[in-house]
Amino acid sequence: MRTLRSLFGLALLAGLVYATYKAVPVYLSAFEFEDAIKEEARLGAYSKRSEEQIHDVLMKKASELQIPLEPTHLIVSRSGDDLNISADYAIPLDVPNLPLSLKFHPSSSGHRLRAVGL
Repeated sequence: MRTLRSLFGLALLAGLVYATYKAVPVYLSAFEFEDAIKEEARLGAYSKRSEEQIHDVLMKKASELQIPLEPTHLIVSRSGDDLNISADYAIPLDVPNLPLSLKFHPSSSGHRLRAVGL
């Protein structure tokens, strides 16, 4: 009985290590893409680049990071001096006998500072 529990515990530990091995690269890519969104929102508020140009830059970054992002799921919009960027995507994990998909919803806003008159 004790060896059966030990084997079960070892199998459970191996499963957790394998799932972690599969999930860590996905989370690293997601964090890097979120950083790219924040940077584009911050810098894009001051640049003269169009929404489409910013959209294309972020889609290229998603492709480089192997993030399966549909162009319609990445939204770049300007409202006055503000630039808003948001995305919705899911990355499936290849775990045997367990259909698992990690969902991400990064977003950021860039606001242009206005000079205050004295």
